[in-house]
Amino acid sequence: MNQTGNSYEIHNSPPLTTPANTWKEKTDTYHWFRSTSHQRLKTELPAYELTLAALIQEVKTHNQSTGPWQASCENAIEQAWYWLQRRNPEAAWRCLNISIRTEVYALAALSAERLKQRAISLKNESEKKLSGWRHASTLNLLNDAINALTPPDPADILESCFLLAAGALEGKILEAFEGVVGVWRPRVPVVCSDATRRSLVAALRERLQESAGKALLTDAQVTKILEVFEGRLAELQQSRLDEIASGVFEAQRLLQEHYANEHMRSQALRVQAIWLVLIAFIASSFWILLLLWNPVAFSFSQTMVNIELDLRTLTSVLTFAILGASFSGLRALAQDSIKNQKLPDVLYNRLVAFIRLGTGAMAALVLFMILKANVFNFGDNINFALVCFLSFVAGFSEKFVVGFIERYAGEVQGK
Repeated sequence: MNQTGNSYEIHNSPPLTTPANTWKEKTDTYHWFRSTSHQRLKTELPAYELTLAALIQEVKTHNQSTGPWQASCENAIEQAWYWLQRRNPEAAWRCLNISIRTEVYALAALSAERLKQRAISLKNESEKKLSGWRHASTLNLLNDAINALTPPDPADILESCFLLAAGALEGKILEAFEGVVGVWRPRVPVVCSDATRRSLVAALRERLQESAGKALLTDAQVTKILEVFEGRLAELQQSRLDEIASGVFEAQRLLQEHYANEHMRSQALRVQAIWLVLIAFIASSFWILLLLWNPVAFSFSQTMVNIELDLRTLTSVLTFAILGASFSGLRALAQDSIKNQKLPDVLYNRLVAFIRLGTGAMAALVLFMILKANVFNFGDNINFALVCFLSFVAGFSEKFVVGFIERYAGEVQGK
């Protein structure tokens, strides 16, 4: 979403030619294979629509104008329903988040205090949830917003107001006041409460009326200056609030981006665990079926001399190697260090886990050939049960086989 002037645009959006509420109706036609994210979103969207409608009504009651943020929020919600119907809850959540963070412009239209409350809430959440550069950037944005939204000392405001009035009076002409208003922002805090703003206007009126009594200004000039003063003050305050809201918007975007990455990370780990368990289950089931089909052929007490590389042996070696690699991958997912891994590291480790299935199978075959060749003079101490166990170890850690290879290479080179 980009802010250009007073407009907010959502890019890469699907064409929304379907009438309103149609997407909601279509989501009710699918009942199978719904994810937890889909179910949560289907519950969250109607509740959020009520919240958004109440906020829109509050803004309309406050100043009769909602601004372009209302269309942006409603468009984002419509797209959320669209993607939910398309069974893409990830895209739907992103659209919902766009609407949620665009609310800050509605809060800015209501009052500085409402916007400050949102900034403080986001700051507390960011301090607990974020880390690294995202943590620093978010806190910088929110601290700047909170400081800008903190009301200054009223005495300082009124003193600046007197200076402003004096600057207008010294020139004795209305144009001088416009020139002073041009440097209003660095001299007088723009973000202030309605009560403080009324105090500013009252203080200026009193000062101008004193000057009118001394014939420095006419009554018409006093009235005109007060009109310009109030109009410029309201204009500058809203402009400043929109600038602050943009900072809060960016901070909330970073926070939502963090949650989106965390969700993708957990999804990647979940998919990895499911696939490893599924592969191990299929491999072991196939081996068990062979065992039940011909139990006589699987003699675990058979020594290495009588073991041939037939279907039984090949199936057993590969099955236990895959079981070992799967066990190694699942064990890695249970370690505490996985919690601190970033999304790119998780995706890379998932690739490594599936590659290990292939390398573990190859390592087990190489180990079987080492045992069969009796390279290290194991004698008759190796039986079929031990071959299966060593295949599991080779799949669990290919370094086990690499150690045999390096040892043999060292012996050959030493001769």
